[in-house]
Amino acid sequence: MGTLNPDLLSKDMDAIMNDAVALRDQYRRQTITPEVVLLALLRRPNTAAARLMELFKATRGVDLEKLDRQVHLAIESRTDQNGNLDYIARGNRPVALSRQTIILLDDALSIANSAEEVRIDTDHALAVLAESSMSTSGLLRQHGITPKAISDTLAEN
Repeated sequence: MGTLNPDLLSKDMDAIMNDAVALRDQYRRQTITPEVVLLALLRRPNTAAARLMELFKATRGVDLEKLDRQVHLAIESRTDQNGNLDYIARGNRPVALSRQTIILLDDALSIANSAEEVRIDTDHALAVLAESSMSTSGLLRQHGITPKAISDTLAEN
């Protein structure tokens, strides 16, 4: 089984992934799923994604507490296959990533590269989590958080 290159993650995204490891353990999941990553994104302050979510709350009235509860329920009810790639968490602990999470990180890296950046940041991950191909898109779309809304909000601010 391979390991995710740690150089592909920004400092904030690495912190999110470590938060996701703790959440994965708390929910007794085998892998880190996109839902777990989304919950970690929602709960960590002072990141690009957190600033985006605060903008959605201020300008579009998004209820972040309700979204948090919905993601919590989704984590408990959804599963995904092991993607055969590990994230190396704090303490050199290998943690399995789900297939969808690997796709999430790959697509987020493409977004970062298109912006001439070399690392995945939290806003890149949030943009991918809102894509219709991701299992988390329905949760975000219920609150008006779509890829277009994210790009519009970024352009306005």
